[in-house]
Amino acid sequence: MVDSGQVIRPVGFSSPVHAALPVEVVTRGRLIDRVGPEFLVRPDRPSFDIAMLVHSGTGTHTIDFEPIDLVPGRLLWTRPGQVQSWDPHSRVEATLVFSRTEGVAEVFERSSSCDLGPDSLATAKGLIDTLSREQNRYGGDTPSARLMANVFSALEALFERAQATESTRTLPEPYIAFRTAIETGLGASHNARDYALNIGFSERTISRACQRVTGLTAKGVLNQRLVLEAKRLLAHTDLPASAIGAQLGFSEATNFGKFFLRHTAQRPAEFRSNSRIAR
Repeated sequence: MVDSGQVIRPVGFSSPVHAALPVEVVTRGRLIDRVGPEFLVRPDRPSFDIAMLVHSGTGTHTIDFEPIDLVPGRLLWTRPGQVQSWDPHSRVEATLVFSRTEGVAEVFERSSSCDLGPDSLATAKGLIDTLSREQNRYGGDTPSARLMANVFSALEALFERAQATESTRTLPEPYIAFRTAIETGLGASHNARDYALNIGFSERTISRACQRVTGLTAKGVLNQRLVLEAKRLLAHTDLPASAIGAQLGFSEATNFGKFFLRHTAQRPAEFRSNSRIAR
């Protein structure tokens, strides 16, 4: 790939505080001092969770093609596998919390940001302050790691509660199993029935669960996820469209092109060009 400023950059979890630190708290300003302002120019795809609480200032942050205004009291969450783009011109005070993550990267049907009311904002700040104190005390022992992981889970639960909708508050088991199967085998099949056979639910049961949560059939959910991954790779890598199609399980480049055009009203090359002009 060409290092053009548009190539996606995978980012792993690595903390200078302690090699085994499970959760790290850092201000946005200190992060920029650590990695350099040029780091913000390129989009990246972290393999870990990033929570960002905005304290003051204005700006934008983009997560999977969704520009999010940075305003005080807003909590943003980038999940493993999502692509984020930093706005180097943003002038904001914010605290970021990084956490190692295991398992499936995606968490389903959740927005990437929420606005915290006064009580939830106070709770979020308290949890982040606790993590910061424990980070300074961390010595690599298992109880401390578990404590930090549990406090981070509490922050995650606060975020989930703040942005949950009636349909996503309790996700049906067939839906979770289906989405997990898609994530672990994306591109293995374009037929929802194949995933259904592997997870022990009928395609009809899965479709009912999908429609309850998203309004889409199982096939619609699968197609939506394929389109998202195609957009990520087209916008943020220099891979040929044919290679992207093959990675997503399309046997022919023309089939991928037709699929993408049908679901986005754009050809892959057109989408790639427009996404880079917009940047």
